[in-house]
Amino acid sequence: MPHPSPLAKALLPLLIAGAAAPAAANTNGWDWDEEVVHRTWSDSKATWAHQLSPVHPSTRVIEALVGPPPRELWCGSGRSPSADDCEIHAELMEEWVEDFAGPDAHFDPTDYPAECPSSCYP
Repeated sequence: MPHPSPLAKALLPLLIAGAAAPAAANTNGWDWDEEVVHRTWSDSKATWAHQLSPVHPSTRVIEALVGPPPRELWCGSGRSPSADDCEIHAELMEEWVEDFAGPDAHFDPTDYPAECPSSCYP
């Protein structure tokens, strides 16, 4: 049986740590890769989106033509989001806002109609 090269021996701990990182970052069990299937519009989110980009004629047009913003997966779960969950959600929101309203638009959590009170958006 061949022995691993010195490079392979040096990289193995990094690969193991990298494989464990997603599990550690997702301690609450929310699958952020599947979050998109849970997205829904609410009246408050449609109004918020219309204020971000008033070029759309109405909130109903936005709801019909644009995919909703990311969900706060912790709402209704009885569990609080971790700092990592808050960061993931904020990154997803920033990407959604830029796709929706243009590259000069940025996610501002103070204007966002949070689905529930949380440590991310009190």
